Parts: sequence; C-alpha cells; structure tokens
Amino acid sequence: MTYTAHNPGPLYAAIVTRLETQTGAAIGRSEAPTGAAKALGTTAYAVVHPILESFEGSIGDPHQIDVYLFQVTSVGGSAAHAQAMQHAVRAALVGWAPTVTGRATTKIRLADGSGIARDDGVQPPAFFSTDRYEIFTS
Repeated sequence: MTYTAHNPGPLYAAIVTRLETQTGAAIGRSEAPTGAAKALGTTAYAVVHPILESFEGSIGDPHQIDVYLFQVTSVGGSAAHAQAMQHAVRAALVGWAPTVTGRATTKIRLADGSGIARDDGVQPPAFFSTDRYEIFTS
C-alpha cells in the first residue's frame, strides 16, 4: 500500500513569495528577515510559522489530503504599523489559492485572528499580531 507524502516546502515558499509581492515588506520563514528588527521605527515585517499538519483521506491512503495550519506574525515599531501589516497580510492571503506543482489547493482561510500586543523585551518596544491560517491540499 502506497501512502502520499507531500513536501510542505513548496507550499510555504509560495506563501512567502505571495506575501513579499503583495505587501512589499520583508517576510521571514520561521524567523525575522535579516535586518528587519533594526528598521522597525519606520517599517513592518511578517514571519510565516508552520504550526500543524494533519491528514485526511481514505483507508487506502489516509494521507491523501494535508491540512496545514500556519501562523503569520506581523511586527511593527508601533501598534499602527503592526496592524497595517496584519491587514496587508490578510488581504494577500484570505481567499487566495496558491499554485503548487503537482498539488491541488483550496483557498486560504483565516482560522484565528488576534489583536495587537506589545513586546517590551526588546528596545525600542515592538508590536505584533499572530493570525492563524488554514489550507487544504491534495
């Protein structure tokens, strides 16, 4: 019996590329983009974090459908910058279906939104939001 094994790399690469082109901001993959924190006074950035991958399918291939849950952390030097980045990310992702060679994808949906929080652990303080998104692929 052969099970499907999808590589999540191309999906996340497509998401990062979409965010870079649609927002014009620096986008990191599981870590802040190089130099982004130093520019927080005037700009914002976002970081894509894979969170969970679950599977659905038939008895013959229980891994046929992958369900990906991922988080995008939007960071800014002020609450307004972080919220503007959060909105730009949502506008770029919600309702968009990534193109990934060899796979069918659904449109991305916002699974859980968040407000804006302040991080005083860095100086000057940074502001951030953590929205979670979901997509199905097969």
